[in-house]
Amino acid sequence: LPDGEVDEGDTWTVGVEGYHSLASPGGELAILGENGEAEEEREFREGIRDTMEGEWTAEWQGTRDEDGTTVGVIALTGEFTSEAEVSFEPDEGITVTRGAELELSLEGELLWDMEAGHFYTANLQGTFNLPFTEQTEIDREEFQGELVNVTTFDGEMTWEITAESDE
Repeated sequence: LPDGEVDEGDTWTVGVEGYHSLASPGGELAILGENGEAEEEREFREGIRDTMEGEWTAEWQGTRDEDGTTVGVIALTGEFTSEAEVSFEPDEGITVTRGAELELSLEGELLWDMEAGHFYTANLQGTFNLPFTEQTEIDREEFQGELVNVTTFDGEMTWEITAESDE
């Protein structure tokens, strides 16, 4: 929430850190496979996170009761972009370059627990476009060549995030 009092209809902006707070409320967590996490995968994820640009526009819509909890109602609209590229050599004479460009548009409602001072729920809908490119260059005595694979993830998404407490 912004500093000071807000009245119904007041708007403010929240930078990309607000996106990261919703997308990764526990911070940068990773699920490691049996062999751990490859350095290039970590670098790629960090690249997407570190190059993200955009902001939320937030509008205060007053308070209401949600299951006995007084919540502030905040309408959110956000536009975000990001891109990353990482290159590595998995074997001699082979270079793999992975790249992606993310476009994300979200809108919806965030409910703020007025007593606890943190978010209660967020329900957001939107669209995303994520072309992912993997280019493999092979320069070996027995074979020289290039393989390019482009996969595009494009569609609609829904986020439903809820804060829960054992108290």
